[in-house]
Amino acid sequence: MRTLTIISCSNQKRDYACRADEMYIGPFFTKLYNLAKRIGGDIYISSAWYGLITPDTIIEPYDFGIWPPYEDRLVQKGIISPETRKSMSRKRRKWRNPIVENVYKCKLTQSGITNENYDVCYVGVSEYYIKALEEIVLVKPYKNLTLGGMGMFNLCRSNYLENQYNKLNELPFGFRKTHIKK
Repeated sequence: MRTLTIISCSNQKRDYACRADEMYIGPFFTKLYNLAKRIGGDIYISSAWYGLITPDTIIEPYDFGIWPPYEDRLVQKGIISPETRKSMSRKRRKWRNPIVENVYKCKLTQSGITNENYDVCYVGVSEYYIKALEEIVLVKPYKNLTLGGMGMFNLCRSNYLENQYNKLNELPFGFRKTHIKK
């Protein structure tokens, strides 16, 4: 059976060029990557800057993403207030997200990768990337590893992802709207 797993990258990165599976060091990426290796098959990492890349692709560090938490860091350091953070975030998303999304879509299109020739596809990415993936890469239904009603980033604080491995056969096939719990 041909299996494809697409996982999120991480905004926490090393500061030197290395393999993609070494570059991303955030806890969510680490848990997703370990799950993807247990599942087996082809693994691609979803990156706003590089598109879909294999774990052994050598990449340079970058600072580019659809939802970077820069404002949160400024609040934690006491440089800005939480109210300023909300205002900055809204303004930045209005102009930054469409630009990043267009770059990401171009990279996805250039990759030529789809789940069409796979028997099963597992996806573990944030909601910010799923729309573009469904437009370009996910041409047939897939299984979503990260939707469980907990919020993606809260998943790394629990055993949810580790437990998903035991429930792979139970996960439904579908697209974003069918995966969201009602």
